[in-house]
Amino acid sequence: MKNSTYILILVVLVSCGRSTNTQPNSLELVDFPEFLSKEKEAVMQHKTWVLKRVRWQTYTKQDSIKIEDFDWDKELALFSAIHIKPLVWKSDFELLDSMDDDGMRCFRLVAVNKKQRIKNIELYKSLQTGQLVRYEVDLNDEGKISKSNQKLSYTKNVGYTIVGNKKNAMMEDETYQIVVQFYQ
Repeated sequence: MKNSTYILILVVLVSCGRSTNTQPNSLELVDFPEFLSKEKEAVMQHKTWVLKRVRWQTYTKQDSIKIEDFDWDKELALFSAIHIKPLVWKSDFELLDSMDDDGMRCFRLVAVNKKQRIKNIELYKSLQTGQLVRYEVDLNDEGKISKSNQKLSYTKNVGYTIVGNKKNAMMEDETYQIVVQFYQ
């Protein structure tokens, strides 16, 4: 009786330590650069202006830019750099959960590889079409003297947001936010 009690306690303790709700990533690979290329074409056809707000520390600037003058490559460089290979997509990310909300299904992926720069990905797909409507990506870069965190969010046919925080042992911490909206 005493041995079975110890075994039961051991089983409970071991199983409590493994209480993760992740599952293997079975989602289809998202080609973020291709998504942005198609999005650029669609926005160029249907929108005429870009409203861009930049906040860095306490400084804020806002501009309206004609869509044809918008430098897509420069402005979306961080988004375009999110290129995940198929093997890495399956091995480095696990599906944390998915939920339906407001006509969309949200899939949350978390990095299981500690060396992975991309820590989290949230994909929002339309329940009607299954197409990607929005995504959010958390990027973390850590060096010996500096650390940066960036949250990138892109919504199809609406715009994007970049929120960042940089910490540097040699300089003052920096915070910034870029919000871009496409409109007619």
